[in-house]
Amino acid sequence: MFRMSSPQLPLRREPAMAASKNVLSLATPVNQLGTSSFRSTPKASNAFQMLMLIEVDRLAMLAGALDGAWVERVLEIMAERLGNWVGTSGWSRRLQDGRFLAMVSREGDRDNLMPLTRELQQLMAQPMVIQKQSYTLTVSIGTVLGTDMPPLDPEDVDASGAWLESGCSELAPWHEVWLRNAQSALLHAQGGDREGCVLFDPSLHQELMEQWELEMALRQAIANNQLQVHYQPIVSPTSGEVRGFEALCRWYHPKRGWISPVQFIPIAEEIGLIIELGRWVLEMACNALKSWQRQGLVDKTARVSVNVAPQQFDNSDFVATVRDVLARTELDPQCLSLEVIEGAFAEGDTTILPALEELRRLGISISIDDFGTGYSSLSRLTQLPIDTLKIDRSFVEQMEKRGDDLIVIWTLLQLAENLGLTIIAEGASTRNHVEMLKEIGDPLIQGYYFARALPPEMVPAWFREIA
Repeated sequence: MFRMSSPQLPLRREPAMAASKNVLSLATPVNQLGTSSFRSTPKASNAFQMLMLIEVDRLAMLAGALDGAWVERVLEIMAERLGNWVGTSGWSRRLQDGRFLAMVSREGDRDNLMPLTRELQQLMAQPMVIQKQSYTLTVSIGTVLGTDMPPLDPEDVDASGAWLESGCSELAPWHEVWLRNAQSALLHAQGGDREGCVLFDPSLHQELMEQWELEMALRQAIANNQLQVHYQPIVSPTSGEVRGFEALCRWYHPKRGWISPVQFIPIAEEIGLIIELGRWVLEMACNALKSWQRQGLVDKTARVSVNVAPQQFDNSDFVATVRDVLARTELDPQCLSLEVIEGAFAEGDTTILPALEELRRLGISISIDDFGTGYSSLSRLTQLPIDTLKIDRSFVEQMEKRGDDLIVIWTLLQLAENLGLTIIAEGASTRNHVEMLKEIGDPLIQGYYFARALPPEMVPAWFREIA
């Protein structure tokens, strides 16, 4: 995460550091004071050693936007802070691509390890002034803890953080394990839900392997057409009329069976496959609705809703992609609805709103998905180019047990009516859910009570069943 005191640039943390090697290729020893004494000092009974792999968040993106001298100064300041923190209890070294490696010895209760790591994280995140401008950058830290392994010498590590073959051969197996484990911990620290600090645990290797295997399988699934699009009806509970469908991506793995979108969609977003996957889902959905229109199953007031990830708006061709898909499938733009998560608006991303406004001018409907789970202010709804609010399923599922959830839904229905917005309540799975929703305002409903998400070939049979 990176921010400037004025103006602010809200950025998201990224796990990879792939850009601007020309700027960050020089590895410099930062602080080797006390290295010899660190090796020779007898260990206290309660002493432990920490190997810490540290990475400046989002530095690759910043290196592409700012000049090399700015990046170099940032790294110099970070290196100085790290060296001062380590002091004479170990050493620290600057690596490539905005990374640092440090090994320190501490005495005391090992339960204090994470507070020590967070202390360093907070120190590195203190504002720095460069060219009369204040900047704040954060770091992610992967830490390995040990008591019996021999200390690692900074001269035995190359600029990328890998073990050098010229290092002491007797210690190589130990140190390769140290470095590999630190890398695993750092990758997990950059995962977004670990607050940027992770202490290595053997289970992390298994998690990383499973993640990598799933990523490889997803790439193959897209290449081999293993993915499917299923469609969940959106129904008016009063008239029983089918007002549309939400297109939902599904993956059936030949060995693992059904894999939840909760597992594979975040991976697609992280590794950049969401652009290709999103276009494919959009085209499949438009083709499906056009086919049902031709069969007379739905009229031209029905819409198909397609989820759009925030990353898709980073692609400057997104609006053109939607235009192209509509033209090739011959679907009326008014029959398409694009769903964007509430958090995308809360982040204030300036690339999203202009694109949505342009899409809306084409006649496409815009929905906020999972409304009520993010941080949007109600007053801001009047400023957003939207037509529909989709109430998150958690409110509907709990409204029988928690009266507050029912009050929230009623309030949103009143607000939507005053703003001229359509409301869709997700998660209605029982008749009682449907009756309660009808009593407080009669929103459109999407949920298992009417149907689960259906493969396209089963939709005609479902229409015959409800006729």
